[in-house]
Amino acid sequence: MQTWENIPKNQIDTETIEEAIVRLIAAHNNNEESHLGSGQSLQSHKASEIIDHLTSSVVSSSLRKFSVIPDHLAFDKIEIYPSFESLDCWTIDSGAYAALYLGGIYFRTPSTPDSQVGLFSPADILALDLSIGNPVFQTIFSLSHDDNIDLKFGVGQIDHDFFGFRIIDTELFTYIVSNESIFSSKICDINPKLKHSYRIVSSSGIRTEFYVDEELLYTDNINFPQDGEILHVFNYLLKTLNSTPKVLLLFLSRFLIDN
Repeated sequence: MQTWENIPKNQIDTETIEEAIVRLIAAHNNNEESHLGSGQSLQSHKASEIIDHLTSSVVSSSLRKFSVIPDHLAFDKIEIYPSFESLDCWTIDSGAYAALYLGGIYFRTPSTPDSQVGLFSPADILALDLSIGNPVFQTIFSLSHDDNIDLKFGVGQIDHDFFGFRIIDTELFTYIVSNESIFSSKICDINPKLKHSYRIVSSSGIRTEFYVDEELLYTDNINFPQDGEILHVFNYLLKTLNSTPKVLLLFLSRFLIDN
């Protein structure tokens, strides 16, 4: 039995109907002006007042560099982004040395073994509550050593109510403290002497995501930072385990929380 699609178009053209359909579809797909006519799909898409996409489907790598201007940004979060023009809003523990350089802070421990010193900034004006508001913390720094060193960094009051990271020598850990209970998980081995970007994104009460150099490395769906009596927007606690001073070169600190 012969089906219609295998029948030649006519007596002088041996191309079958099926072959003609395939050819015409290919020609249509290769035509750059397909569907651009008035009322057709691409023209309507281009003229639409709002072009919708799946949530989170448009990523920054798809945007042309320097193409987003401030007028196109939605400032729906409180953002603290110090430019390191001074150390006025920073507290430095006794025994530590800190100096301001163009674009960053130089922070050093004493040479006494097990010396632990902090660099932090109070958050009194924010009435900060880490249990709400989807807080985000990001920092970029490098360290002078990858041995005999212990560094905790993040937001809150370390060992009371806090979320951040911990570096011990070359090992990186998550570090969440909720009502003085510590929850920590090893993420990976890193070279802390190199400059890295560390970021924590908290979806309050749902999950806490930990990024290194913009790569998501760990998600905690159980333990969440809580409100605390004393909180710091940025908190770095640096410890040397031997007599060699350890240096933190801080290039960026950034904190965001919902209005």
